[in-house]
Formats: sequence, C-alpha cells, structure tokens
Amino acid sequence: MADVRTTGYLRVIQDKLFEGYDFVKKSQDLSQFVSNKTVEIPNAGVLPDVIEDRSVFPIPVTQRTDDKQTFDLIEFSLGAVVKKERDKWELSYDVRASILKQHIDQLNDAIGKRAAYNWGVTDAVSAKILRTTGTATANIAPTGATGNRKALLLADLVKAKALIHKDNFDVTVQDKMNILMPADVYYNFLIENKTELNALQRNGSNYVIPTGAVDVILGMNVYVKPTSLSYTNDSTPVKKAVGAASATTDNHGILVWHSDAACNALGAIKPFVETDSPVYQGDVYSAQVRFNAVAMRSAYAGFCTIVQAQ
Repeated sequence: MADVRTTGYLRVIQDKLFEGYDFVKKSQDLSQFVSNKTVEIPNAGVLPDVIEDRSVFPIPVTQRTDDKQTFDLIEFSLGAVVKKERDKWELSYDVRASILKQHIDQLNDAIGKRAAYNWGVTDAVSAKILRTTGTATANIAPTGATGNRKALLLADLVKAKALIHKDNFDVTVQDKMNILMPADVYYNFLIENKTELNALQRNGSNYVIPTGAVDVILGMNVYVKPTSLSYTNDSTPVKKAVGAASATTDNHGILVWHSDAACNALGAIKPFVETDSPVYQGDVYSAQVRFNAVAMRSAYAGFCTIVQAQ
C-alpha cells in the first residue's frame, strides 16, 4: 500500500525583520508640528558680558541677535502591494495582516535610519568627531568594507561624554545620555573592554556581562542596531548618505548624544487600502508617514560621533 504524504502549513508567515527606531524617542518630541511643512527652532544669540565691580557708566548697550534652526518634514511613502483575490482562499496565513505589519515596520526602519544620519556629526564640525583607539580588529567594519578597524574603548566614550559636557549639557542627569552603535562594534566592545566592564559591575554599575547585555555604559543608554552610521576614511571623516554605495574603506560611526540636544517630529502612519480593485483584481495596499529629526542647536551642540580608525 502506498504511503500517504501530506504537507503541513504554518498559519503565521515569517515576516522580514527590520531595525526599528526606538532610539529616536531619546529626543525632544515636536510631533505637534508634524502637519506643518517647516519647523523653526529659535536659538538664543550672544549674551552680554558679566563685569565685576563695574566702573564704566553708562553701561554699553548691545542688541541680541537670535538665530534659528529649521527643518522640513519628510514624507516617507511606500510602494503599493497587491493581494490577489485568490490569496484569500489559497494561502494558510493572513496576507493582509502581514502586509500591514510589514508596512509599519518598514516605515519605522526608514525613519530610524534618517534620524541616525541627521544626528551624525558632519565634517564641518570636525571637533565633534573622534576616532576609535582600541586594538585593530578584523570583521568589525561596515558591510562591503575590508581590513581591520580599531575597537571602541571605554576611554573613547569618556572623551565623547566630556565633549558634550563642554557644550554645557548636564551629562550627570539620569536617562539623558545615549549611545547608538552597530552590532559589530558593540559585541567587539564587550570583548575589548571585558576587564573594565567586569570591574564596573563589581562596583554596582548596571551591567550584565554573563548574558552579554550591557544596556547602560557610564550612565549612557545603549542602543544597538545591525547597522548605524557610515563615514569615509578621510582625515576628517565625511558622513555617508542613507543608502549610499559602500566602499572598502568605509567606517562605522558611533553616535553619542544628549536627549535635550535632539528633536524629532513624527506623524501617524497612514495606510492606504483599495479593496476589490478592478484593475489589479485584488486589494491594493500602501502607506506613508511624515517625519524628520535634527539637532536643536547649531554646530551639533550636545552631539559627538566616534568614527572607527584604521
């Protein structure tokens, strides 16, 4: 008698995975302005000098000239996807739910990449760009890059935190300092700095070395993504645009920032659905969202980027 062979079908599809944007929330929320084309952030101008034991009168009068930071909202729009009528009957899983969830995840991924890029320090403010100083290590460069990169050290993070403190941000306030680093750098960081991290844990700091998780370093929240910022290897590294072609000399950038130095404006994700389309003989789905994120002050005050050295 012949065997009867059957096929089992999971009722839940394995969706594509995305990086997300959770770190963006560590900034000032300006989402109430998301319906505007442009958002303007006033920046105070130069203040008058303080004079001890003033002897010159009348006091010289100056006029304060204020400045502003502005940014335009960006509309992130997805292409349309059709769910054929037959999919309702022939597939074991809920195609509609999968499409809508993937649209949300994909848009969130895109806004996360845009925020990281916008917050990364530009070469025009070279004093806010540091380089890693650890051991030259293989396999920690960005995808498509080759060769060794110097590891990230605790000392590098201390220098970054000091730069932000010099911008007059209070880096001692709990839950205000943040780090965004790519996974390659993060896991190598645990290896390169294991002695120091273990010592800090013994002294009561918030580390969990046995599980491989470090969620706070030197009072700074840690966010780890498969990818983050990329910079060129020029003497003054240049930030690479989102989606730019990779080069063999590219370096990861580690972003350090104070929550009060950054802002974001995020609208609700708007889904578009056309059911029973006569043109496509199925349901058509798309989505969009309005978003942008920038530094709130000029010259990237409150930010620092640590770029891998070679």
